[in-house]
Amino acid sequence: MSPTLDPACTVWLAHLSDLHLLAPGAPPDGRPPAEWYHEVPARWEQALAELEALEVELSGLILTGDLSDGARETEFELLGALLRDVPCPVIATPGNHDRRDHPLWSEFFTARQSCTLPGWNIASIDSSACHETTPDELAAALRVVRETRAPALHPTHSPLIDAGNLVDHYSLRSPDLLRALSTATGPRIVLGGHTHKTRVAALEGVFHIGAPSLSYGIEDEVGYLLIGLRAGLPPRVWRRVLPGPSRRLGGGGQDQPGEWREHDLG
Repeated sequence: MSPTLDPACTVWLAHLSDLHLLAPGAPPDGRPPAEWYHEVPARWEQALAELEALEVELSGLILTGDLSDGARETEFELLGALLRDVPCPVIATPGNHDRRDHPLWSEFFTARQSCTLPGWNIASIDSSACHETTPDELAAALRVVRETRAPALHPTHSPLIDAGNLVDHYSLRSPDLLRALSTATGPRIVLGGHTHKTRVAALEGVFHIGAPSLSYGIEDEVGYLLIGLRAGLPPRVWRRVLPGPSRRLGGGGQDQPGEWREHDLG
């Protein structure tokens, strides 16, 4: 069943994460078989087709990192081919698998770190070093929060709150960053990935939205999010579990393939 769309939503976003696009013949940097990774382009096309069928005019597509599995040139070429037919602006922030020391880092990500949508400012927080974020990198993240005018969306790879699986141990945790967000003026929404698990919560006035993975889930199924933004009200968030065989590591998750589910933020 398709989600019941809210006419009060003036901005619509698709939020996808952790594609882990894998070059042909390359070994995956993870536990799942290579087959799961090679299914991602088909899942991407399926997600875009579903979003088009909803007749929602997307204002932007948010990608929150680990778009490649090994920052290989062929993986970024594949990503570029997938993005070619996206009918809206793409905002992308890198993940730990996308490797900041790779020359394709600046070529792909620099132009997609920030933009303005109707009534919203988007400014990415670079958390691609995750739990190994340095003091200088954290200072840069704090500057982004303090210098971005509200209402603001902050895409970032590592979520800033726990998702409830093993990846929490390898995520950025910063009380200073959470405090800066909660004390900033106007509404703030943090959009994350990294954990391969959906997590939607409100904490001290900040909305935290973590997307599932398009490659494989960790105590969750593969899928993506549809987000509707409303003036003066919490965002509305729908999670789509893609049809097909389970691609989940670990337990948890009761949603059925092909299901839409709304996550209530009040």
